[in-house]
Amino acid sequence: MFGPKLKSEKGREDGTELADPSRRRFLAMVAGAGAAALAKPLSAKAEAMPVSGIEKTRAEGIRRMRQAALTKNEEIISMFVKKSGTGRWIEYGGTGSATHGVVPFENIRLALAETGSSAEMFHTHDASYIAQCRGKDFTKDIEAGLCPMPPSFEDIVGLIQTKQFLKNDAHRFSEAVVDPIGVWKYDLIPNHPFVRGFARALTRVRASADHIPARLSKELKEALKVRGLTDADPRLQMYRLFQDGDSLEPDLRDELERIAKPMTELLGTKEFQAVVTRELQVPMADYRDPRERAQAIAAYAGLGVSVSFTPHEAPRGA
Repeated sequence: MFGPKLKSEKGREDGTELADPSRRRFLAMVAGAGAAALAKPLSAKAEAMPVSGIEKTRAEGIRRMRQAALTKNEEIISMFVKKSGTGRWIEYGGTGSATHGVVPFENIRLALAETGSSAEMFHTHDASYIAQCRGKDFTKDIEAGLCPMPPSFEDIVGLIQTKQFLKNDAHRFSEAVVDPIGVWKYDLIPNHPFVRGFARALTRVRASADHIPARLSKELKEALKVRGLTDADPRLQMYRLFQDGDSLEPDLRDELERIAKPMTELLGTKEFQAVVTRELQVPMADYRDPRERAQAIAAYAGLGVSVSFTPHEAPRGA
């Protein structure tokens, strides 16, 4: 695939000699970035639709989402909209899996339509998925899932893309992860060079890639069919080929490398390496340790993302 050399878990540069589990997770991260850049808005992920609007306080909604993180083996998405000291939750239900779902951009714009309103988009990292990332089976080791899990790189890419769409209203929108132990609130640091560069790269890749699918050979189209990608957005199909560049015809490979250059240059920076090395760690770090949380927060700050963690309040009477 195209992309920068990565540091292995031992910290040495070894090109593609990355351990298989780590390499698969890296490809998943890059696919998340590529989906944001190359797919039509929202087509790369499960589109979540609103199921109810509930008048609850922010704290009440977070408690509800924490319960979902403890009991449901899927990602739950909700948005808290606030204006003049009062708020309401718009609940989108579950995505059917632990994978990241999305809320249509227009729904977010409508939530911000009233002057003075703000919106926070919440999603869960459920205990079963957390246990899996720690190399455990939640059905056999419940304790393994009772661990904080910070936002993923894919979560950050989604936030950058949403902020691009919202333009002048971007400052009124932020996101958060609710896991069994606490809440990770994250937002972009204004005018940070990595965020600006990544946003430009997303725009450039989207604009440059539109015409490529029509040029794919019969052989490559057949390869996509074998991979079960024929129903996906054509640009997302094309992006998947980034991961298997050696199979491309030489002229297409050269063109894809040119298009990918602004993205891969960013993914090769030491700031990105600090995040990717942590996210590729197998098993996942134990974020119950305040030192691990602090290191993750510092790594994301290098990418222009402000992250904070707040433990859940203890149940009354506990």
